[in-house]
Amino acid sequence: MSWTWIVSPLTVYGALAAGLAACLVLFYSAKREMLRQQAIWTEERKELNARLESFRSSLEKLRSAVREPEPLPALEVPGPCDAAVPLNSVQQSKRSQALRMYRRGEPADRIAATLHMPRTEVDLLLKVQKAVAGV
Repeated sequence: MSWTWIVSPLTVYGALAAGLAACLVLFYSAKREMLRQQAIWTEERKELNARLESFRSSLEKLRSAVREPEPLPALEVPGPCDAAVPLNSVQQSKRSQALRMYRRGEPADRIAATLHMPRTEVDLLLKVQKAVAGV
């Protein structure tokens, strides 16, 4: 019969050896590919660690810049003579006119409208004048 070659021990052992050789080739090629990938990953990990260290150092520089602000220039505090503001002659003349109008008996709202001054300023001026006149 023609099927006898299949059951022959030499054929069985030959097929077994061929399968084993194919498994070994696949195993070594997979092992070689794993080593190649591991080398690539190791190189990438080193690069990422270097970039991370660079990022950390720049972050620390920023943190130190935020923690230590530049000192502000010293502010000059005005003395008592510097703080006094001279009265404007126009304001002084308006005040004197308001007092004259008050002495003539005109009401505060008319004084404010005539001199184009706020009513509250006229009221304050009249209260101060009454306080000074009372003393």
